[in-house]
Amino acid sequence: MTRSICAPLTLAIIVLLASSSAAAQSNRAGAGLERLKSLVGTWQGNNPEGKPVIVSYDVISGGTAVIETIKEGAGPGMVTIYHI
Repeated sequence: MTRSICAPLTLAIIVLLASSSAAAQSNRAGAGLERLKSLVGTWQGNNPEGKPVIVSYDVISGGTAVIETIKEGAGPGMVTIYHI
């Protein structure tokens, strides 16, 4: 009788722990995206070699993604899109 209760109970605990872990990861990811959103605008600075660097952040896709553009000099820029 104990074995018949133990297996479903163990399975229920595993499912509960897995779903709470996924929810916690989603919350952390959402918080990270919100931090990136706080950087919206254009930032200027210098790289370690003293050359100018321009970095810009914009919110796109109805607020579900952030696009980061890094430009050094006249060359092509590097673009990264963060999405959750």
